[in-house]
Amino acid sequence: MHWKRVLFWFLIIPMPFFFFAACEGVLKIIDYGDYPELFINAGAPFADFKKVNPQIGKRFFGRQTTIPTPANDLFYQKKPADGFRIFVLGESTALGFPYGNLLMFSRILQTRLQDTFPDRTIEVINTSLTAINSFALLNFVDEIMAQEPDAVMIYCGHNEFYGALGAASFEAGGLARPLVLTLLWVNKTRTFQLYKNVFNHLFYRNKLSVISDGTLMERISTKQMIPLNSRIYRKTAASFKANLNAILSTFQQRHVPVLISELVSNVGDQPPFDENYINHSAARDLYDQAQSFLQSGKIDQAQISFYAAKDQDQIRFRATEEFNDIIHQTAKQHDAFVVPMIKYFEDESENKVIGNKLMADHLHPNKKGYFLMADGFYRTMVDVELIQQNWQTASSLPAELYEKEWPFTSLDNTLADVMIKQIKSGWPFSQKERSFLSNFQPRIAEEILALQVIREEMDVAAAHLRLAEYYDSIDRNEQAAKELEVIPFLTPIDAYTHLRRAKAFLRCGNQEQALDHLNKSLQQEFIPQAARLAGEVLMDKGDYENAAKLFDRAVQRTPHHEKLVIDLITVNIKLQNFIKAQEFLNQFKKSHPNSIMIGELEKMVVN
Repeated sequence: MHWKRVLFWFLIIPMPFFFFAACEGVLKIIDYGDYPELFINAGAPFADFKKVNPQIGKRFFGRQTTIPTPANDLFYQKKPADGFRIFVLGESTALGFPYGNLLMFSRILQTRLQDTFPDRTIEVINTSLTAINSFALLNFVDEIMAQEPDAVMIYCGHNEFYGALGAASFEAGGLARPLVLTLLWVNKTRTFQLYKNVFNHLFYRNKLSVISDGTLMERISTKQMIPLNSRIYRKTAASFKANLNAILSTFQQRHVPVLISELVSNVGDQPPFDENYINHSAARDLYDQAQSFLQSGKIDQAQISFYAAKDQDQIRFRATEEFNDIIHQTAKQHDAFVVPMIKYFEDESENKVIGNKLMADHLHPNKKGYFLMADGFYRTMVDVELIQQNWQTASSLPAELYEKEWPFTSLDNTLADVMIKQIKSGWPFSQKERSFLSNFQPRIAEEILALQVIREEMDVAAAHLRLAEYYDSIDRNEQAAKELEVIPFLTPIDAYTHLRRAKAFLRCGNQEQALDHLNKSLQQEFIPQAARLAGEVLMDKGDYENAAKLFDRAVQRTPHHEKLVIDLITVNIKLQNFIKAQEFLNQFKKSHPNSIMIGELEKMVVN
């Protein structure tokens, strides 16, 4: 009988595995299930590039009908021989909220790095997503390693409690860390995806979020109060530390340098959230104490109390300083470099208290703050000589000039303003939890377009184009041109990469290299700015005919660009095409009647 018992168990034990394999096979045949890869081919017309998968959020947001999308960064499928490739991991702050792709610190940083190293191909690929945390970052590590990174940058820690897979999240929240990691692993299988979808349909059908006025963080959060050092707090801090250790250990073992930033919060102008939901808030008492210290000129005591108030706030929408301690400890353990972001922000804040001067809300920087964040990473790279020793920064602009010259219009400002008001109309900012958008009545063109972008009826680049067309129709030509200048910074493609490198070479006085990149840019896509710059270089070389062709074509695309029309008039004078020059001058006088150049151009045509 013994052999029968052995045979019985020999047949029974493998049965679940056979059943699982059979399910996987059937589901594969009928093409059921979807486990998105982190990186996919960008497709036509960018066949040489990869990008972050727009569907990657499906890995972490199984109970949401709308998922967050990543940045639209592109990088070469085959890494260039002169390339330096950086990957950014993070949450909504790293993604540039509420300004989106335009003001991601990574995009600002890439521009500065490319200016600093115009003879190299600098790629900065942002993999960040809204409402994720360190579990998602750990999930990305192996796929990032497969793309040959030269460095990694991390800004993460604010979403550990309420972000997807966090201890107080609607998305698989409350599970122990080993179970969360197991869940992420089995989620790759079609059988588990079927089980998950059936489970959600049966038990969460009436709770599943649809496109609503609530923010993603508000929708996925259980809105749980979490006292400092409570069981759930300690469990979350331990998971954060373990995840960071695993992330940094992997990169350390594969000799990839990591820059990880301290987390900054609005401590001076954001009162504790929990005062709206409990009878007596110890955090509010500390916040009031901090304000009293500040008014009395006791800056050091005020700083201590502001940070203590943030840490005592039982609604964990801002990371405690313990999380910054964990960042320092794990970085030291794994030879990673810490970006001292708190110091950079405090040094630029009144009384060294971080507040609304640099922050758009409780933890997201404003425009000035994002440029400061990019500068913080840049300075740290210089300090640790990440790309090379003895950086030659002559080809890059001073940090403050990037902010001054970066294209940013009233539409961008309006869009950010509406998104911040939307956040602050709900939990945890308000007990009423009434959506700002439900009562928002747009009155001007910028507000109408901003609302359409938020409702995903169009993307930001299309909104800028629409606004430019509107300004053109009412003869506000300068404003139309400014709207068009933003678009290349929203949709970075290879043509604009070459354009940025060309501008860096022009600042160095290297016209030959600049012209080479301008020609490559124009081969990819005809960008009027690239044509103008190429034409000006050709004029300097005495090649007036080819310069005129470029100016003429560019003016057809942007007929109201003052500098471009002046170049077109000038080159026709050089070619002694005085009749054409006079025609363009007459048009110029109508479109720019107040230009100080009219008198000088008239003299040139006559002479």
